[in-house]
Amino acid sequence: MTTYQLAIKLGINQANAQRLEKRESEGSITLKAIKNATASLDCKLIYAIVPNDEYSDLNDIIEKHAKEFSLKILNKTDHTMKLEKQGVATDNTELDELTKELKDSFDSRIWDQ
Repeated sequence: MTTYQLAIKLGINQANAQRLEKRESEGSITLKAIKNATASLDCKLIYAIVPNDEYSDLNDIIEKHAKEFSLKILNKTDHTMKLEKQGVATDNTELDELTKELKDSFDSRIWDQ
C-alpha cells in the first residue's frame, strides 16, 4: 500500500501518512495512531508484553526478583546477626521460604532493585 492509499484509508493527507510512517520507524508513534491505521486495514491491534527469551513466563520474572530481594534481606540480616556474634542459617530453606512469602503476598518491594 502506498502512503497515498494509506492516507485515503485514514482520511488524512499524504504528508501526514508519511509522518505516521516516519514516527513508526523512529519508535515514537502512539498506540492510538497504530490502532487507527490497523483499523483502516480491516485489522485489529493486539498489544502484548512478552517476557524475554530467558524466561518462560511472568512467574519466572517474579521468582527472580523475589529471590534477589530475599537474598538482599537475608544478607543484611546475617551481617547484623554476625555483629551480635550470632548468625543466620544460610541454607536454601530460608531463601525459598522468604521468596515464596514475598511472591504470595505480592510484595511490591521485589521491584525496587
